[in-house]
Order: sequence, then structure tokens, then C-alpha cells
Amino acid sequence: MFALPPQTFRWSDPDSWPWVFYVWIVMIGAGYIPKLWRIWRQQSAKSWLPVSATIDSTHVDAAPNRFLQIGRRSAQFQANLNYSFSVGGTTYTGQYSRMFHTEAEALEFIRDLGGKTLTAQVNPAKPTKSLVFDSAIQNLIRARPSRTFEQMNYQNPDELTRYWFTPFLQLFVILAAAGFLLSMWVHVGAILGHAVAPSTFFAAFHVGIFVVFFPAVLATTKIAGTSRRSDFWKIALRFAPPWMLYGVYVLFPYTIFNFFTGAFAAGAPRHGHGDPGVMEWRLFSGHWMLFYFCSLALLYSAICSRTATGFCHNGHRFSSQYSKCPQCKEPTHYAPANEDFSHS
Repeated sequence: MFALPPQTFRWSDPDSWPWVFYVWIVMIGAGYIPKLWRIWRQQSAKSWLPVSATIDSTHVDAAPNRFLQIGRRSAQFQANLNYSFSVGGTTYTGQYSRMFHTEAEALEFIRDLGGKTLTAQVNPAKPTKSLVFDSAIQNLIRARPSRTFEQMNYQNPDELTRYWFTPFLQLFVILAAAGFLLSMWVHVGAILGHAVAPSTFFAAFHVGIFVVFFPAVLATTKIAGTSRRSDFWKIALRFAPPWMLYGVYVLFPYTIFNFFTGAFAAGAPRHGHGDPGVMEWRLFSGHWMLFYFCSLALLYSAICSRTATGFCHNGHRFSSQYSKCPQCKEPTHYAPANEDFSHS
């Protein structure tokens, strides 16, 4: 199926690292460039002149395609705040922008911010250059009125019910949970040196992933959109118990660690030549655990989203088991006991 170099892999010897390691390092580094650039700009602007600015207008546009917009390159909407300020009797303008993966999020961000006053940092040597700190915007968001339950229900319709698989969500949750437990049983047995399952089950584990993962992905698009973003899992699993999110964060690095340490320790797998060996069970069961658990968490979050009672000052909904909003870290509030939140 695939071949790995027969060399011995050693963490202490970079010469033994496969080329894919270096590709990952470059990609991870490139992903941090926009964030580091933003931090550097804000650090430099701290020494600039603080002035009072007024938000003149707000609008949402389609997100521009930018080079190295890794991690949030699928963000589809850009919220813009146009502000003006005066220095030495001359009026200047500036713009604060933030990317969002859905139009609803972008519109919620700019809600009621028009006409508000904030502090902008202005370059004394060149007043046309200005910058607004994220903290200044966040202060305005905290100070604005909360949305009513009627507004949240109107702006967040439950479109999950349009999918054919919605009545079977609980069945898919059971299948995903069974797949995870069985793959973990196989994985532990392989680590101990035993192939605990018949070889005919090898293909069944592969097929089972698609049975539960596709419905999980489709259901998640109605919770977190289709964007690739740094906080995707926090948003997608905000209706599930927090331990499920922690489980995903643990399984991701473990799957990578298990694959490379197992593959390079044993050389090239012999999949496709007779029954799978113990090492093949170990390598692939690590991936099975990840996919089945992620499917379980996403599907369970979709089920819980229909009865969620937690919400924050900004109108984000999530499971009441969270003490703070996973999206904006605002304190948790709860819907009244007689409030129907099932279609919000």
C-alpha cells in the first residue's frame, strides 16, 4: 500500500528524520507568520499616540484571498469597522478588520458598534498610520446590550433538521462509540504483541469510519461552518462535555506519535501481503481510534445543540457545562426553565 524507508528513526539524529518532518516544520512555521506579524504590530503601536476615535460605519465583505493565511484561509467573511480621529486639527481615517468563517458571526461582531467611541494608537510621525487594539474592541462588545432570546432564535435557525440522518443521530453515536472502544481494544492488544481481532475485521474497521464520519462532518457544518480555523474544535464541540474536547486534543498528537514511532521501529509495513501483522494492527488502530472518537464527539455535540441552555453576553450558544463561552470567553448565562431553546 505504501512504503517507508527501512532506516532506523532516531529523534536525536536529524539526519534520520524523513523529509515529511521538515515539510511539517515549514508549514507550522508559516502558519504562525500572520499571528507573529500582528503581535509585532501591536507591540510597536504601544509607543504611539493614543487618541479618541469614532466608529463611523460598519460592514461585512467577502474575505480577500491572502498569501500565508494558513489556519484561517477558509474564512469567508471580513467584518470592517471604519473609524475617524483628529490630530492637530486634521481628520484621519482608519479601518479595523477581523475575519470570520460565517456571515452570522461577522454580523454579530459589528452589531451596535456604529457611532461608538474607542481609543486608537496613531503614529506621531505619520498620522495616516493608526491601529486599534483588540482589547479596545472587546471592551465595546462587553458594554453593548445583549441580544434577546427572540433575536437569538431568529438569527440561529436549526438547519440540522434538514438532513436525512438527523433521526439516526443517536444510532450513529452508538456506532461511533462501539468503533472507538473496539479499536482501542485492538490497539492495546497490538501494543502488548497480540492480534486480538480476526483479520477479516481489518477492512471492517476501515469501512466503519466512513459510516460515522461523513454524518459527523455534515452535522458539524451547521455548528461550526465549513471553515478551517484555529479554534474549530472548540466551536464544533461547544455543546459536548469538555472532556470530549480534551480527548480530541490528546488523540491527535498520540496518533502521529504512534504512527511514526511504530512505523520506523518496524520498517515498512507489509499490508497487502497476507494477513495483517501485529504492527499493522497497531499502526492503523491508532488512526481508527482518532476517527471514531472525533465522530463520536461531533455527533454527540450535534445532539446536545438542540437542547443547549448555555449562552454568553454575545449570544453564542453552547452546553451549560461550560463556565465560560468557548468562542469569546465571556461568562455563562442560562436560558429560563420555561424558554424553548430547541430551535435556536
